[in-house]
Amino acid sequence: MKREDLKDLELSKDAIDKIMELHGKDIEATKSKVEEKIKSDYEKQIMERDKQLEELKKVDASAFEAKIKELQEENLKSKSDFENQLKQTKIDLSIENALIKAGAKDAKLLKSMIATDKIIIDNDKTIGLDEQLADIKKSHGWAFADEQTSITTGQPQQPNTTQPSLSDAISGAMFGRS
Repeated sequence: MKREDLKDLELSKDAIDKIMELHGKDIEATKSKVEEKIKSDYEKQIMERDKQLEELKKVDASAFEAKIKELQEENLKSKSDFENQLKQTKIDLSIENALIKAGAKDAKLLKSMIATDKIIIDNDKTIGLDEQLADIKKSHGWAFADEQTSITTGQPQQPNTTQPSLSDAISGAMFGRS
């Protein structure tokens, strides 16, 4: 959904802002559900493997001990991979949200300038991103929209040229023009 599409429907700016806000909440809720589904799937896989390991431990044969160790190592690797993937997903979403909130004109370009290895996620708190974003804003200010044209969708927006300037509005009010 783009602001331009809503403007074409001749909706007021307030209505467009509310619609975009609701749309943003829907997107965030969907992202959260997807993350939970991925996490749930990985946890089920790990539980299944742990169950397999416990069954193998019951058999008292040295040949199975090697298999048990192999499965344990696979489980550790799978768990580590999952945790890294989840961490990276959280970092990516945090970066994208921060860029959208900052009014980035080209989020993909600016995202490539951020050192993700210097970002830490701690209890849903992002550490290290704000400083990098401030540095990028300072050095690449042209890549960010002005405060008044900042939007929540991450899509570029053209300035509103349909409203008269302040001086035109004052002179129109004084001389009966609209």
